[in-house]
Amino acid sequence: MLKLTIARAGAANPQPPDVAGSDVADVEVWRDHDGTALAYGQIVDGLHWMYLPGLATSFCFGQDVEGVTAFPHGPVREDWILDAYYRTVLPMALQVRGLEVLHASAVLTPRGVVALCAASRTGKSTVAFGLSQRGWPLWADDAVVFETSESGALAIPLPFRTRLRPAAAAFFEQDIEQDIVVAPPRPYLGEEQRVPLATLLILNRMHDESDGAVVRIRQLSSTQAFLDVLAHAHCFSLKDLKRKQSMMHHYLDLVARVPVFEIRFRSGLETLPARLTDISQLISSVG
Repeated sequence: MLKLTIARAGAANPQPPDVAGSDVADVEVWRDHDGTALAYGQIVDGLHWMYLPGLATSFCFGQDVEGVTAFPHGPVREDWILDAYYRTVLPMALQVRGLEVLHASAVLTPRGVVALCAASRTGKSTVAFGLSQRGWPLWADDAVVFETSESGALAIPLPFRTRLRPAAAAFFEQDIEQDIVVAPPRPYLGEEQRVPLATLLILNRMHDESDGAVVRIRQLSSTQAFLDVLAHAHCFSLKDLKRKQSMMHHYLDLVARVPVFEIRFRSGLETLPARLTDISQLISSVG
C-alpha cells in the first residue's frame, strides 16, 4: 500500500487549483449528488494533486513517486486526514498507477468479493452492512479497487471505515457517534492479498411501484453491464488517452468475466429486510 506522509506545519504548501482561472479546463472536479464540489484535481509537471476543500488539505502523488504526501492548509486533525486518505485519495492514487476503482461497497463471500455499486445516498453502505449482519464480512465501504488479469478480476483489500447515516445506524441499533466498523489493516503486498471479484450488483431505486414489488433483480447483458458499471468508475482524468484506453479494456474484460445484476428496490428502511433477503439469495446462488 502506498505510504502517507503528512507535511509538517509551516511547510511550503501548494495552493488549491484555481478553478476560476483561465486554466479551469485543466482542473478535474468531483461533485456530490447535489453538485457540491468534494475534491479538485490537477496534473502539474507530471505530479497528480488532489485538493479536498472540506478538509483544507492537498495531496500529491504520481506514477513514479513513492507514496502520497498530504499538505494541510491549516490546523487539521490527523485522523481526519487519514480517513480522507483511505476513503478518497488512496483509491485514486492506485487508479493513476494502473489499477481500477469502483464507487462501491462490498462484502466477502466464499467465492470472492461481491461489490455493490450505487450513486451516493442510494444505500449501498446500508445494504453492505446489513449483509454483514447475515454472515458476509465487509470488504469495502466506498471504493473497491481491482485489476484484471489472465486469472480473472481480482479485488485488492484496503483499510476502510464504514459510515452509516443516523437512520440506518438506529435501524441496526448502532452508536452513530462511534466508528461502526474499522477494518484491520490489510496491506497491499502482492498476489496473495488479492481475492476474486465474484459478482457486481448495481443498486437503483425503483420509480415504478404500481405492481407492489419491493425488489426486482435482472442480470445485465455484457453491453448494458459495461455502460452501467462504467458509470460507477473512479478516474483521475480521461485526458490521458493511453490510460483511458487501458481503463476501457479493463472494464470490458471485467464485465466479460464477472456476472452483473441490476437490483431495483423500493426506497425506505421498512423494505430493507426484504431487500437483504433477496440479495442474500442471489449471492448464495452466484456470489
